[in-house]
Amino acid sequence: MLLLNLEPSQYVSWVLRSIPSADLEQSLLLLTLQHIERLFFYLISNLKNGKEIELSCRVAIFLVTTHQKQIALHNSLLIPLRELRRLVRFRLSESRDRIGFNLAALRRIGILHQENKRIMQSSVNNNVRNNSNIWDGLGLGSDVAAALQRK
Repeated sequence: MLLLNLEPSQYVSWVLRSIPSADLEQSLLLLTLQHIERLFFYLISNLKNGKEIELSCRVAIFLVTTHQKQIALHNSLLIPLRELRRLVRFRLSESRDRIGFNLAALRRIGILHQENKRIMQSSVNNNVRNNSNIWDGLGLGSDVAAALQRK
């Protein structure tokens, strides 16, 4: 009940998401080194599971850049930092590849749409040129009028 029926790493992500973007950096500046160490553990867990990648990377990069001197002096953070670095690189390159693939697919869809549009316009233009009366053959007014004139 205390964690809203979430796993601890999911709860930490939920809390980080609930902080407005403008206030997130200010909130992270207030953390002590012990809290940063715990937060690294949850960020690593999220990145391993592929959840909240953007938020986890953003928080991790901000914490490392702002608390760089303190983290460098604390030897117990070296192993989690290496793992965090590996996971951030892996997940960001994975996301970059996915975005690149999606952009290529969107470009291809755009090209196909333009080709279909061109084909449709040319077929409509050919039909208009071939038929001076677009209502011919549909059994509408002009066919009836022509039949009445013949009688």
